[in-house]
Amino acid sequence: MALEGAVVLAESLVAAPDLAGGITLFQHRRQPRTAWVREQTHRRDRARALRRVLRNQVLARFAMRGPA
Repeated sequence: MALEGAVVLAESLVAAPDLAGGITLFQHRRQPRTAWVREQTHRRDRARALRRVLRNQVLARFAMRGPA
């Protein structure tokens, strides 16, 4: 996540006319990815409470890829 953020920040700062614009662009670009990671973390944490057999089936069935 840190490396992804660094790359997006650098691109955003180069693309924007000023620092404030670069930070705003960075926030808009990173928000979908960070929201997806938080949601996946919450799902994983909730799944840990399930019995092993059920947990493995749930995780296999609902595993999702991140946003493009």
